[in-house]
Amino acid sequence: MAFALLAQGNRERALCIFDLAFHDCELHEHNILLLLKSILVFESGNQEEGVMRAEHLATIADEVNDHKSTYLYTQVLAVMHMKKRCYGRAISLIEHAKSLGPKDKRCPPLVTISLIFGWNFNGLDIIAQQRLCEALYAEGHTAEATEILLNIIRTSDKDKKAIVDWIADFTQKCAVTLEHVGDSAFGSSKHDDAIAQYTAALSLSPASPTSLFIKRSRARAAKGLWEEALQDVNEVVKVDPSSPWGYEAKHMVLHGTKQYDEAIEAFKSMLHSIERSRDPETTQLRKNYISPSETIAAIDSIVSEICCPLVVVDVATGYLCDGTERMRIFKADPRFKELVSSMTKKVDKTLIRPVVQRFFGCVMFSHVWQGKEPSFQDVKLVKSVWNLPDTPLNNKLHNFCQETRRLGYRWAWSDTCCIDKLNSSILNESLTSMYRWYANSAATLVYLAWGS
Repeated sequence: MAFALLAQGNRERALCIFDLAFHDCELHEHNILLLLKSILVFESGNQEEGVMRAEHLATIADEVNDHKSTYLYTQVLAVMHMKKRCYGRAISLIEHAKSLGPKDKRCPPLVTISLIFGWNFNGLDIIAQQRLCEALYAEGHTAEATEILLNIIRTSDKDKKAIVDWIADFTQKCAVTLEHVGDSAFGSSKHDDAIAQYTAALSLSPASPTSLFIKRSRARAAKGLWEEALQDVNEVVKVDPSSPWGYEAKHMVLHGTKQYDEAIEAFKSMLHSIERSRDPETTQLRKNYISPSETIAAIDSIVSEICCPLVVVDVATGYLCDGTERMRIFKADPRFKELVSSMTKKVDKTLIRPVVQRFFGCVMFSHVWQGKEPSFQDVKLVKSVWNLPDTPLNNKLHNFCQETRRLGYRWAWSDTCCIDKLNSSILNESLTSMYRWYANSAATLVYLAWGS
């Protein structure tokens, strides 16, 4: 009769009638009636009091180690909290109930409650997690919602069968939102937040993860996390080796780690992928890029403009080097490779010129000949100026080369050993060009001999 009155909306009368039932029941039935009354109070609109009554019953049952009753009360409390939209609390109660669950999963009082109040105790954990996901997402806590969603995905197929479509839709929705939030964080230079959002989106195993890997790679690179950034771009290339953008991202990371040879190869692979693309819009993008060979040609052109001596001393090794050898050394130098790797869309001669001038900058020697100075043939014989015998005039050359090195330059020129005077054409060219060499030198060191 009490439940009929409740159904009619007469809550106060229903509670009065329910109290009379205690006079006609056995002592062992009191707790069940108290539980039903807590539910009746909850359903009558006083949710907090209903929860408090059920929690009191659960506490007493737990204190006397009555696991069967604790399981019953905990299940009821879980539903109460779900109805209050306190899904986190509901989930913790459901987990606790699982640890108390009897071997015989049938619980007659729960069946009774289901029949009377229409409460459903089947699949509570999945339903609670589903509701919590939706609540967290609605509040803008998409990353936290994703963690709960992953718990649902990891459950058995039987348990989640009823919400398969919801899982698919909610997964897509979370992945898109996480990516957008990550983009916003990256745009605000909040790189840690961006990495966290992209990582959460990737944990959902999206069908097309390449853009997420590329974006996370950029965020990691901005943080200086080069190894992790390289792992991301390698994953992109692995997932879609025909896509130019994985190679573009790989070039960026390798350039950042100063692995210029590998960066240039990655950039060449990007250009090759663009040229071979079946998408007309992608192939049209090729005109936006220059090839490494175009950059190298521009560098060669600027090098040819510099007026350098025909032969100089490499103060690092002491060897005599002609123009071809210096160019070979330059092209093996990281500064050259950095220039080639850095120019992907246009040749910037304002960047090339100072690098070239600094590398090829030569220090000239001005002195008075004092006797048998070390000649071109003398140095060639011992291979390096550093191997010349210890004599005052050889030491004069050594000191000049050491001072050149101290100033931070690699190339030194002295008229004693840098001109093959046995070759008339070279001698004539050197004599006619010497003024320009001195004028264009990085520095000129003057040696004042004692008594001069």
